[in-house]
Amino acid sequence: MTLGERIRSAREAKGWKIRHLAGALDTTESYISDVELDKVQPSGKRVLAIATALDLTPNDLLKNEIAEVAS
Repeated sequence: MTLGERIRSAREAKGWKIRHLAGALDTTESYISDVELDKVQPSGKRVLAIATALDLTPNDLLKNEIAEVAS
């Protein structure tokens, strides 16, 4: 599962539409859509903000990316 897929899954698990997450992060729905579709990679600071908004840790969102770098 990609970072974008994990973000989408976590957002949907909260029952949030893209607009809810965008509003929580003070960003655009287009940006959230691009992140969820893996068209853009969010900065570390943005990953932290997304994770916080979704009641997760950055590690929850990045676990596959960390494993790929380690292997």
